[in-house]
Amino acid sequence: MKKNFTLIELLVVIAIIAILAGMLLPALGKARARGQASACLSNAKQIGLALSMYTNDNGDFLPNFSDGNPGSNPMKFTNPWHQALSGYIAPESVYKDPDDRISPEKGVWRCPGITPGEMEGTYWGGGYGANRTLMRYAYRNGSAEKQGSTKVGRIARPSITAAIGDSGRPVDVAGGQPLNYVAWMTWTTGPQSGSNWKMPSGGGPKSGTEQPAARHSGRANIVFADGHAESVAFAALNSLDNKDSYFCNYLY
Repeated sequence: MKKNFTLIELLVVIAIIAILAGMLLPALGKARARGQASACLSNAKQIGLALSMYTNDNGDFLPNFSDGNPGSNPMKFTNPWHQALSGYIAPESVYKDPDDRISPEKGVWRCPGITPGEMEGTYWGGGYGANRTLMRYAYRNGSAEKQGSTKVGRIARPSITAAIGDSGRPVDVAGGQPLNYVAWMTWTTGPQSGSNWKMPSGGGPKSGTEQPAARHSGRANIVFADGHAESVAFAALNSLDNKDSYFCNYLY
């Protein structure tokens, strides 16, 4: 004889499913975050290999941040750093916009962990940025005075000097650490004076200093000047003890 479930039995089953889902969802979220961090590091390794090949072909010089200094809109950049490196990356990993410019928001140039909200209202790429103290504009402040980029051989310790990586400006901060960012294609040379990077002061996301973005469970994937890539904790990036090694350790 067929037995139907009672209402109580159905409610018990639903409750059990809800409890199991509540236990599994956080684990699935963490697994997804780990997958995004791993895919991002893979992007960083491709970019690092491209950086090494570029410097080998260009007299040991890093690419310019841009061959010009057009102001605040990177869509007007002339041969920006990501475009200079794209010739060394597999074509299927590089996307072009309708004007045949390399898109900094797709393919290998987009961090898998970045959200659409981080890219909203900004021209500044898909989550990766360059250390603009090393990779400079070709001309100083839009003038005719040549400036150019840095030669790797003049960097005292290229294996610990950051060149490219996860980048952004912090939006929300808790416990001295950013929770999320707005995408940015550059960062300054090191932590600001004091113990932290300059954080938002209430004037919106652009009030914070552009910096390596620790969007992967408190870690950022960084390409160093020697071309290798690794994951670095925010605490290390934010330490004044490391600012001369991670960011400013080069001699002219």
